[in-house]
Amino acid sequence: MMPRLDGYQALSALKKNQLTMDIPVIMLTAKTDSMAAEIEKTFSAGADDYIRKPFQLAEVRARVRNLAARHLLMKERVSDLRNAAMVQKKFLTNSGETENVLKNAGLKAVFFNQPSNGISGDFWFPKKMPNGKAGLFVADTCGHGVLAAIISMRILSVIDHCSAPNLHPSEFLAAVNSDIYDLLSPEAKFVAGMYFIFDQQKLIFSNAGQPMPFLLREGKLIELKTSAPPLGVFSELTTNEIEHEFRKGDRLIIYTDGLFEGEAVNSETVPLNRVIACLEKNCSVPLADMTRFLISDMQACIKRDFDDDVTIIIIEMQ
Repeated sequence: MMPRLDGYQALSALKKNQLTMDIPVIMLTAKTDSMAAEIEKTFSAGADDYIRKPFQLAEVRARVRNLAARHLLMKERVSDLRNAAMVQKKFLTNSGETENVLKNAGLKAVFFNQPSNGISGDFWFPKKMPNGKAGLFVADTCGHGVLAAIISMRILSVIDHCSAPNLHPSEFLAAVNSDIYDLLSPEAKFVAGMYFIFDQQKLIFSNAGQPMPFLLREGKLIELKTSAPPLGVFSELTTNEIEHEFRKGDRLIIYTDGLFEGEAVNSETVPLNRVIACLEKNCSVPLADMTRFLISDMQACIKRDFDDDVTIIIIEMQ
């Protein structure tokens, strides 16, 4: 009821300004009609608290102190999350190190990783191998956020000490499964993972719960079908292996399920067929642009941003 600019307009202006958008706001009003609707409108507009007139100064002071304390705590948490994200990027989603390892095997790669809330449960880890070979472990920890990231760091310490198998990626997944079984918490019940060995003109891989990767060759998609239960569910893990020719110009598309599990604009789940159609449509675009086209296409059919962590890795034989 203020002149020129009412309270809701003032709040909107504060929330749009980069300098004031994070400052807590208490709405103070004398309006008593439709009080429940007014309170709902106030919080929907971004207010942090609501006080009716006539007010007691002691109450206002107490609420200001509480909001100020909560605001400072939130700023500390945001800072901690940013630092954790930097550590994670160095150890769990390090595209530079992975590029170098794959380059030694005659491969070029592009990477995309978008955490749903700043900290990702998705991660990858390259394994150096002799004689022009390379290994790559790609995983998705159940859930997302801080807990998933902590579990991912624990798994990293395991796989860092696992020797890279020469021919059988299933041996690597079985070793990781054995080490993390009974380690996971009720909130992070399993880890979906796959391990690739790139060896000259072929690739060998085993899959434990991840979406099937695709091989793109001369405009055609080949789904590499093999799967087993996710890691950490059973004490022993048996996985199949696929060996496939990997020629010059071939592209391997690896992705996590966050890419196609968002809620579509028609309130249905986004189908995997949408991913397939986009890959087929953009099969001839430069490697560096392929992830951008794929992400743009998938975002166009969902209501909001991705609900889960999303990782895409595309590897091309040079």
